[in-house]
Amino acid sequence: MRLAILERGQSPLQRALFGIVRMVAGRVPGPILAFSYKQRFFGKHFVRLLEHCMRRTRHWSVGDVELFAAFVSKKNKCAY
Repeated sequence: MRLAILERGQSPLQRALFGIVRMVAGRVPGPILAFSYKQRFFGKHFVRLLEHCMRRTRHWSVGDVELFAAFVSKKNKCAY
């Protein structure tokens, strides 16, 4: 179940951006919706944490991380 406000957007600017994405891609990807919700409280901090964890590791290349993400998404039957 997804909150309706995630699909609509919270501000007029968000609604407009989501509308453009829907026209181009057909739908707004789930992670974009989740990270856009309560951006000041949750989104920007969580995205910064993910960026740090996934991109700044010295053990894996960017390609390795993308491959891991694609594999996990496939196992979880995610569309993205």
